[in-house]
Amino acid sequence: LAVSLAYEGLLPPGIVGLWLGRDLILIGATYYHARIATPKGAVVIDPSTTPLRVAPSYLSKVNTVLQFVTLAGGLVCPLGWVEYDVVLGLCWITAGTTVVSGLNYSDGSSLVSSGNNTKSTLGQAVREKSQMIRDHVTSKGRRMANRIKKRDVDVVRKK
Repeated sequence: LAVSLAYEGLLPPGIVGLWLGRDLILIGATYYHARIATPKGAVVIDPSTTPLRVAPSYLSKVNTVLQFVTLAGGLVCPLGWVEYDVVLGLCWITAGTTVVSGLNYSDGSSLVSSGNNTKSTLGQAVREKSQMIRDHVTSKGRRMANRIKKRDVDVVRKK
């Protein structure tokens, strides 16, 4: 629906692409982590055996509601029920919530045990993988912050 509305010029194609891109990245990342946590020989995409599930954040739920409201606005805009500026404003709001909710998912904390496999070793592997992801993201953020601080100090020294 979003692609059709973008094709007809009722929604900005870039924002629709952002929505789709975020979802594709989340699907790919979730599959990757579920594949790693799934025991050898088990089917990764079988919901009854996959050891991980995504726990959606509150912001992600708000983002979904905003996207549906935006799509509804895009549908009724040609009828004159909603001004295009309102639909465009909703598009930009959803673009912001899409980016922020996508970043919230990037630390891996939304992946939780599905409870499908009761083996304690698998549960431990899931916890270790989740912690490893959080540690990696945290250390990467610290390194980036240290580089920014160092660069700021160098700029001040040069003045």
